[in-house]
Amino acid sequence: MRGRFAQNWRYPAKTPDELAALLLELRKEQFNLRFQRATGQNKVGRVKQARREIARVKTVQGQHKRDARNASPDSHKTRRGSRRVAGIGDRRDAEARSDRR
Repeated sequence: MRGRFAQNWRYPAKTPDELAALLLELRKEQFNLRFQRATGQNKVGRVKQARREIARVKTVQGQHKRDARNASPDSHKTRRGSRRVAGIGDRRDAEARSDRR
């Protein structure tokens, strides 16, 4: 199973609060594994697993945020890409305004 939503199967019915708690737990585990590696109790495989689980949880959190944003009626107003970028004409207008002063 690959694709954009491939990771969601592991956490299908988790609420955002449950995902935040799981993320905190995984970060604590990652912190402890880092100390174990420094003291010579090497668990290389588990370090990699913890890092990937954190990425999975963050991916699902992002999906939930996007879903919530897209479900709102004013979702087109909140997207980042909807901001207008200044073009050449805008620069000329700004220069003309500054010359008037």
